[in-house]
Amino acid sequence: MSRAGGMVFLNDKLVPAEEAAVSVFDRGFLYGDGLFETMRAYNGHVFLLKEHLQRLEDGAVALSLPLPWTREDFKEIITATLAANHLGPDCGQDAVVRVAVSRGWVEFGAELAMPVTPTLVVSVRPLPPAPGTLAPGGLRLTVSSVRRNPLQATSPLYKTANFLNNVLARIEAGKKGFDDALMLNMEGRLTEATTSNLFLGKKGVLYTPPVTEGLLPGTMRALLLQLAARAGIEIKEEPLSLQNLAEAEEIFLSNSVREIIPVAEVDGRTYEAPGPFARKLYEALRQEIAAFRRENSR
Repeated sequence: MSRAGGMVFLNDKLVPAEEAAVSVFDRGFLYGDGLFETMRAYNGHVFLLKEHLQRLEDGAVALSLPLPWTREDFKEIITATLAANHLGPDCGQDAVVRVAVSRGWVEFGAELAMPVTPTLVVSVRPLPPAPGTLAPGGLRLTVSSVRRNPLQATSPLYKTANFLNNVLARIEAGKKGFDDALMLNMEGRLTEATTSNLFLGKKGVLYTPPVTEGLLPGTMRALLLQLAARAGIEIKEEPLSLQNLAEAEEIFLSNSVREIIPVAEVDGRTYEAPGPFARKLYEALRQEIAAFRRENSR
């Protein structure tokens, strides 16, 4: 099986991964003119699928990109792709699911010849099942010199294929010997890491930047905020500075694939990893996913 899965769904059918090809004139390749979503499937069922598809639809509206597929179409396509890669229901295996949509083949130039026929690619790859507890240790991060796109530019509210500033921030972090990077907005305030949302814990309060600071409204982020509220954790969504980062007692990241990711260090300053907030929320998340598994085993 290839890294992207043995079979890929391309436009209207399943094809072997090594045969899956997109035109060199596709606007996703030429201009980064498209969207994507990355999800996690537990035992053949995608977690938070409705939320991921809602964000994809919202992004398509923002990009004036027509989606000829309904939510039910996407669900059937994802289910078929998982099954074709032996990652369907009752497989006992978790998986990453990536849905990518571009504007498709259009003549050269930024101008658009309407109507367009979007390109759809759905790929999957296996993941080990999530452990029952958070392992000790965590990521080593640096604060990147690459700034997050402002809301008035290529909006970070949507997962567009134009992901270059995140890629450059990750490259910079790797060159400096770090696992990932935290990105600041144009005002010098914290937004998120390159592929995950940011949480800080201090004196019994959990902080996270609001989406108005220029970060992706993550589906896992939204769920963790709900779980924190249910658990009686005091939560504050407010702008955060580098001083807030230095004063934090605990830091963790979140995304759909890796769930909760403790942070052990930021530019030489160390933190408890995992800290009490990460441990408590991880336990609550495991209960939520267990309920999701039970619901989908009926």
